[in-house]
Amino acid sequence: MDFLKNKMCIWSLIIITMFLIYYFFIRKISFKKDSELGIISDFLKNRRTEPLKSFSYWLYFILIVFFIGITGSLISAFPSYVNGQDEINSTSLSLIGYAVVLLCSSSIELIFIKFRDHERDKYLPVQNGIIMIGVSLVIISILIGLVTYMIESQNLKLAISIIACLFAMYFWWITNSTNSSVFESITPPTTDSTTGGEPNNLNGVIPKEFTE
Repeated sequence: MDFLKNKMCIWSLIIITMFLIYYFFIRKISFKKDSELGIISDFLKNRRTEPLKSFSYWLYFILIVFFIGITGSLISAFPSYVNGQDEINSTSLSLIGYAVVLLCSSSIELIFIKFRDHERDKYLPVQNGIIMIGVSLVIISILIGLVTYMIESQNLKLAISIIACLFAMYFWWITNSTNSSVFESITPPTTDSTTGGEPNNLNGVIPKEFTE
């Protein structure tokens, strides 16, 4: 009974804290395009859509981040599958661990963000806000881990772990969208030896038979 009361107190404290954060901070935030939040939203949108047309980025994401990453995280749950005991709980904890690692790695990219040349003028004024998103990801990952551990319902725990993984993959996609070499466009050199020179610039001597 005391344990149940403690859990109710913790959940009540979390709900009250979220309400106070919304009342004093979130509801006063401007969502206009030229506001800080609007520019940050534009930054996230651009980083999300830029790699969509890259086949190599999709392939890396599906094979490495999704398939190998999740499979590797579930290795710790294999004993429960063999024994046929507590499979859902083991799967949930493994997925949460994977989500926490992915969120923390994404947070580092945001905390130490480096803008590209065409991004610097537009997004440099909101750099502090983007850094705070990175810090928030660390806090969120810790909270998700604690909440998942506290929940007794295995189905709810599994649902939260899956949502946490999707959330972590979303931020991994955004923070790594500019780190792949497939986005580096290298223009080959164009010299007279490779192009034949300017076609309108005739430096040679015109044969006599073509001048008469």
